[in-house]
Amino acid sequence: VVFSSDGTKIASGSNDSAIRIWDVRSGQCENTLKGHDDSVNSVVFSSDGTKIASGSLDKTIRIWDVRSGQCENTLKGHDDSVNSVVFSSDGTKIASGSLDC
Repeated sequence: VVFSSDGTKIASGSNDSAIRIWDVRSGQCENTLKGHDDSVNSVVFSSDGTKIASGSLDKTIRIWDVRSGQCENTLKGHDDSVNSVVFSSDGTKIASGSLDC
């Protein structure tokens, strides 16, 4: 679970493989992002709030466009579940943590 930098949205990952974007003020789900094949362990907004990165038990990281809800990129390379993801402060890089060695 993570707040957007402006505090207006929350992104949450779940065991149903989806990411949900919530409006803080209304408490309503604004969008459901689907594409992972297993539980979503970690989500993070880019500093400008336009992208979300997600890490999953399916061993991938996905980059999402917040406005459209579309997956823009799927990053593969881990040999085990991805447990944490983070954007660099300028939003040009992603770091991830996994159970792989």
